[in-house]
Amino acid sequence: MKSTLAIVLCSALMLSACNPEKPAAPVAPAAPTAAASAVATAVAGPGSAVPENLTDDNWQNGVWVQKDGRNGFFFASNPSTTTITVGQKLTFSKSGERAVTEVTSNGPYVNIYVDQPLDAVGDGYPNKVTWR
Repeated sequence: MKSTLAIVLCSALMLSACNPEKPAAPVAPAAPTAAASAVATAVAGPGSAVPENLTDDNWQNGVWVQKDGRNGFFFASNPSTTTITVGQKLTFSKSGERAVTEVTSNGPYVNIYVDQPLDAVGDGYPNKVTWR
């Protein structure tokens, strides 16, 4: 009788471990990436951002390279919460201080245009842009 009861209890225990309706164990969230951290600080006011890692016909390392008189960069951020404004001073890794002339949004990205040229290699991804 005892051995039968032990077998029944062990079987019940093993079957309960296989129950598909049993909730999965919680998983710890992944640590934020450096890019995500940069975006988080970019929308919080004073801080920094890193231009996007994009190179195509218009952008190199997230810096505008078309020779149309515009100088700018872009990064991922919620446009409605970005606090960078026209006239604000930004500091770039190579080019130094530049004044913001235009702020536009394009989907989940914010485009920032400044008053003087930028260096795509020295100011673009992975270099940080800072402001106060």
